[in-house]
Amino acid sequence: MSKRTYLSLLILLSVTALTIFAISVAQKPNENLQYVPVLESKPPKIGDNAIYRALSVARTDEISLKGQARIELKSIFAKSKLWPSGSTLRVAFIDGTFELHQRIAGIASTWAQDVNVTLDFGKSDDGKSYRRAGPNDTSEIRLSFNYPQKPLRWSYVGLEALTLASPGDPTVNLQGLDDAAVPDDEFQFLVLHEFGHALGLEHEHRNPQGGCDSEYDWFLVYMAYQTQYGLDEPAVDEILRSLPNSTAFVASEHDADSVMHYNMPEWYFKKKTSSPCFVQMATRLSDLDRAGIISAYAVSTLERWKSMFSDVQGLIDRGGLSTDTEADVLEALGERFENMKNLDATVEFLPEMRDLMIDGEEKWHEVK
Repeated sequence: MSKRTYLSLLILLSVTALTIFAISVAQKPNENLQYVPVLESKPPKIGDNAIYRALSVARTDEISLKGQARIELKSIFAKSKLWPSGSTLRVAFIDGTFELHQRIAGIASTWAQDVNVTLDFGKSDDGKSYRRAGPNDTSEIRLSFNYPQKPLRWSYVGLEALTLASPGDPTVNLQGLDDAAVPDDEFQFLVLHEFGHALGLEHEHRNPQGGCDSEYDWFLVYMAYQTQYGLDEPAVDEILRSLPNSTAFVASEHDADSVMHYNMPEWYFKKKTSSPCFVQMATRLSDLDRAGIISAYAVSTLERWKSMFSDVQGLIDRGGLSTDTEADVLEALGERFENMKNLDATVEFLPEMRDLMIDGEEKWHEVK
């Protein structure tokens, strides 16, 4: 056999082996799809508001100023997603049956027990119907089971719903939960999970105390989300990678029992079932879920607002933001203020909140 023939054969065998390996790996997510109960995507228009523009510019600042601008800003803006303490949040159904509405109202209401926020499902006096969303409905939470413009399951996080969802459009989509074939445990988990987001909570598997980032087999995870859900790596990172280690997020030690934690298949993890991030599906609020939501809404709206401005001022004082980003941050907080000013639970704090906005605009543009 000539040297050229030998090299050609070696190359052919190598290519064949690599092809077989790639096909076998690519099939793995498909074979295990039935073990992935969460088919969740990002809501519409995420990235299309002042907060996300500020974070985008801050990413450049982080590189140029060698700081932690984007991480710290993300922590600050997390506080701004919580509804005003004492809020009554109207829930309206865009579609679905009375029986489905009744079942969801019963499950979701467990979030509001002993919490300084109320979920109002608009149950009629005769008990035979729940609030329905019209074409221009402005209920704070609007729920659909089949939103063709953005399928799968998703929810805006807290006040994002007022910024990004147009009147009448859903702020929560529970795709397919109107199918009687959905198992009871999955139904319970998904309702609690998405309503947790609607109340302002982030994913528990993104808890910075959990260390899940180092547990994933990222090659397989990225492939699974790309082939099954059509999501690219940045979108997957936004769903799975840990949040900044900050008190801005409602976080404690890693809570494997949380309803905000994905239960992913074992092959997502390098250690398989031995990984601390491999968890069973939660069907009720954990003790830490309940403690977290109570703690989140124990702080008054004004105190939360003051804390945000103090954090931004500290970031500016340390030279963590450029002048352009200062303007973007002001625009983002102004946008959130506009969202909140018509909410009943915010009215008493409006003068002080407006003064903070004016004071921030005057001071921040003096810092160059």
